[in-house]
Amino acid sequence: MSLPRFAEVADVEARLGRPFAGDEIAQCEAFLDDASMVIRAETGRTWLNDSGDALVGTEAQLDALRTVCANMAARVMRNPSGANQRTAGPFSESYAPSVSAAHVYLSKSDRKVLAWVVGRSGVGTLSTTRGPIETTPIRDWVLRREGDLP
Repeated sequence: MSLPRFAEVADVEARLGRPFAGDEIAQCEAFLDDASMVIRAETGRTWLNDSGDALVGTEAQLDALRTVCANMAARVMRNPSGANQRTAGPFSESYAPSVSAAHVYLSKSDRKVLAWVVGRSGVGTLSTTRGPIETTPIRDWVLRREGDLP
């Protein structure tokens, strides 16, 4: 049994601005399955109800998951060979190295969106002490100022 995808072929078609035909539809569906699997692995959640046949989450979460999934598939559909350089006559243009041909991957911005979806943020706390703080408790300081403590 295949798990439900986060996006549909129509979502990828909208991003690429053209309808798919024939083998492209099956290829896009396979990329969407792969992208959905990568998203589940990255978030650590299946996003499925108890019966496993429908996606669960808030509307905002599911919209974000749909966007990331469709963008992952669109990247591969746009550049199925994984080319990272092109040449026209004496001119050459290079792009950042691609992961590999016909392979879905999460971009840096995709990972940020998924971190937001699952509630992970980049803000945290870092202790700046090596042990107990060696200062006088506030209560003692206040009482000492008022003369109640020696």
